[in-house]
Amino acid sequence: METLLNLLTNSSLAYVLNGTIVVILLFLAFRTSYIKKWSNDNLLSSVVEKNYQKDRLPVVILIPNRNEKRIGDTLKSVMKQTKKPKHVVIVFNNMTDNGFSEKITRKILEISDLDYTLLFMENNPNLKSGALNFGYSWIKENLKGSDYKYICQMDSDTELDKNFLEYTYNGLENNPSVGAISSSFVGNPKLVKKSNMLYWMQHFEYVKYHNSSIFKEVNVISGTGNLLRIKALEEINEKFNTVWDNNSQVEDYSLTLNLKKLGWKTRKSTECVVYTDLMPTVKDLVHQRLRWQRGTFDELFKRGFTKVTYVDYLKEIRFLLMTFLELSIYLILLYGFINGLRKYNLIFMFFPLVIISIYNLYYAKNLPFKIILSILGILPLIIYNILRLFWWFTSLFTFRKIKWHE
Repeated sequence: METLLNLLTNSSLAYVLNGTIVVILLFLAFRTSYIKKWSNDNLLSSVVEKNYQKDRLPVVILIPNRNEKRIGDTLKSVMKQTKKPKHVVIVFNNMTDNGFSEKITRKILEISDLDYTLLFMENNPNLKSGALNFGYSWIKENLKGSDYKYICQMDSDTELDKNFLEYTYNGLENNPSVGAISSSFVGNPKLVKKSNMLYWMQHFEYVKYHNSSIFKEVNVISGTGNLLRIKALEEINEKFNTVWDNNSQVEDYSLTLNLKKLGWKTRKSTECVVYTDLMPTVKDLVHQRLRWQRGTFDELFKRGFTKVTYVDYLKEIRFLLMTFLELSIYLILLYGFINGLRKYNLIFMFFPLVIISIYNLYYAKNLPFKIILSILGILPLIIYNILRLFWWFTSLFTFRKIKWHE
């Protein structure tokens, strides 16, 4: 480490390396600024013409639910929509809470003005994907006709922004080649307000990710909240004999790839936000991300390097390189401080550190002040980046299906 630090801070290599780092970070900053200019054209935004119809939207809400205690908040967010759906379908999946979640659901729906149907599945081996396919089949068999053009699929721990259905509906109506619109998901505000560093780091990661996409096509139509064109789902069902793949650990990612394979465009709304659950412990977070990452690898390896997947391969490489780069700068600086500042010309490492901090703060500018302070601290970011690399490499060498609590 000492030899490496000397090379990085007291040799001509320092100029080359730090110059390269600065160029990369400035490019990323430029890219972020550039995204803001073309986002209204290439991503879906509410600036498209709005349809101020008085009737309910031709939308069915589909929610798979297993023992979710906060299902009441989820349904309240549907009730507060500026444009209401025509129907809500909730699939109770492998319930083991003695009817607690069902009682909350019935209590909320009975005082609402929503039309709804409650479905029940016991001994469902396919978990969330099985519940979604079951709900989709019921919708196709029982809610026929032009009154139902779209399905809003959301998790039972998700809360929709009040404009979600109106904006996503207008996006699909005005873009017939788009098969699905993904939400931008961030941490539930009720959790972010808590003094929990793990919540803050997850929230910042979500905010940073959903404001930094450079590609037109969305990587994943997030299962936390989305709007799907029923016509596109019918084509997927006909081609692949199912809509949500029961053999995939990441059914939303598999669905996205299938949409692209059939020629449908996928987009993210710049203004449609959903508020999702955050993992309360490191153990839960690692387990969640192992499943996501291993499922992503499974899909990529199964499908190979194609015109549909090549961008996702590049994103995995970019994630690895950028995380290593940022972590290396933090660790080298930390080592230099521990072993004496006078020994090393750390000005070379301070400059890229300042740029990284400015880059991170750009995304954090609208976040609570306590999160901004945590981002300025080196130690939380070091620990979180180590965790991210841990689940990336562990997932790469884990060849088993990682089950989730669904």
